[in-house]
Amino acid sequence: MKSSSLPAQGNLLEWNSLIAKGDLATIQRMVERGDLFYKDKLGECGLSPLHLAVWHNQPEVCRFLISHKISPSVEEGFSLKTPLHIAAYFGHLEVADVLLELGAKVTGSKARDFLGCHPMHYAALGEQEKMLFLFLGMTHLIGPTGSKPDFTPKTGCTIGNILDILIRKQNFDLCDLISSSVGISIVETNPRRESTLYVGYGNENTWTPFHSAAVLGDKRIVEMLVRKFPYAYCFCEEFAHLFDYSPSDVALMEGCTEIAKILEGVKTVESCRQALNCYSPKANAPAYAGDLLKAILERDFILLDKLIVEHGDGILYLPNFDESDRGFYREQKDLNAISLVSRLFCFSFAEWVKKRNILIPPAAFLERDTKELVFFNWLMLDQQPYATGFFKKVSAEIAQLS
Repeated sequence: MKSSSLPAQGNLLEWNSLIAKGDLATIQRMVERGDLFYKDKLGECGLSPLHLAVWHNQPEVCRFLISHKISPSVEEGFSLKTPLHIAAYFGHLEVADVLLELGAKVTGSKARDFLGCHPMHYAALGEQEKMLFLFLGMTHLIGPTGSKPDFTPKTGCTIGNILDILIRKQNFDLCDLISSSVGISIVETNPRRESTLYVGYGNENTWTPFHSAAVLGDKRIVEMLVRKFPYAYCFCEEFAHLFDYSPSDVALMEGCTEIAKILEGVKTVESCRQALNCYSPKANAPAYAGDLLKAILERDFILLDKLIVEHGDGILYLPNFDESDRGFYREQKDLNAISLVSRLFCFSFAEWVKKRNILIPPAAFLERDTKELVFFNWLMLDQQPYATGFFKKVSAEIAQLS
């Protein structure tokens, strides 16, 4: 392909080639020709040329495009990510500096994607240490525009805060570094609402990084967090009375008794599962529904394998269950097995899905009760179509162009 040819407007193949090469001369001729390319949405994800320039780590192309009326916070059409989300994920610091210099947003509504995530969440997802500290430095004390950051419950990300994400990636060194740098706000259920330190969410759903590490069964991370934050609110006696589950409870749901002891849990696996299971098959549910509930509750993946072989993985998405009225979840009827996985904190489901090569359809991520979202999106982070899945989708699309 010759970079001297002028691409047709909206042509992802040509644009990708020009931007990947940093071919400013041809891009400039396009501007002079009058192509309003800053309005283009390229490819299946509706990328702007600026998204492509960030993807290919071309800071000078980024500067040129922004100077010609492409917003530094332009959203792509699939998951509403800005160029800064992409720079954060890949750790493209020079590109990020250009975007920030020219007005890209770090927090607030104009910096949130479809999942409610800010660029700092994608720095965590990409395990980019320098990028994380760049954002933490910008959102401490004052916001990027000189005012306090937009730190309200509406900024809540549906995959957790930055430490939750690093725990899911099982990156002990970054978990250790970030938790020490941020302090106790990083592990609180509603981290200092009046604080100006933004760590990725104002969590109203009582899920903390202690819960994430406990259900994951990561003893090393749990011990590190307990050592640093022995007086976190989730250890207070009233926490168990006010909310449905403590970190030790979710550890026991997964059968992690050693983790529960570290967290000073006093229940047994059986009593914890019995207490949190308020679900039953509907009156008209198929005969297998009872076994499906049992398999999820008891983490019986031999039984789950048998059910999938006999009935197909479509049974995971059928609304065969109801919940007794306990008031915690908003939706209590017409629940499917994915809802039970989320509500019964079945972390090992993710490994089972991976082993069986089951691809969870995008609709299953969208149909969750709002209080299931954080756990299920966090659990299935590598499959989440609007998080990790976005980068896989764009990578595949660009690879096909070569």
